[in-house]
Amino acid sequence: MCRTHVEVAEANPTVGIVSSYQLFDNEINGSGFPYPGTVVSGREACRRLLLHDYFFTGSPTSILIRADCVRRARPFFPVGWVHADTEACFNVLAEHDLGFVHQVLTFSRKDNESLSSPINRFNPGPVRKFIFAKTYGPRFLSESEYREHLRQNLRSIWSVSRK
Repeated sequence: MCRTHVEVAEANPTVGIVSSYQLFDNEINGSGFPYPGTVVSGREACRRLLLHDYFFTGSPTSILIRADCVRRARPFFPVGWVHADTEACFNVLAEHDLGFVHQVLTFSRKDNESLSSPINRFNPGPVRKFIFAKTYGPRFLSESEYREHLRQNLRSIWSVSRK
């Protein structure tokens, strides 16, 4: 991983994941992290992901995860779902902070042969967001935020299914 990721992790022992901006095809992921800060609570990072679609954690190859976080989880990547990497990040951020480097440090491209590529033609975004909301909303959102977020996600699924 990048030297700047390691520097952020070493300077902040509460950080479990260090990320940065990622160039994904022609889009930059990771926007929404408070500038010029380098650390935000894991709870706040997850709230922003759930409520505002800020995706700070990128792909597994674009982040640095503290080794003891990986060793403690058995298995580290939850089994049985195509977005196990994002679930693993939710689990780490439930107990640790998120570090961030304000630079584009990785590049990813869509892979036509990836595990998720056959699913993408069905526009799984709204269902994926609902599953994340249902699974992780109670941990990171207030009760009223959680209920409203579920309602919004159900409306989104309903509008996609009617098209």
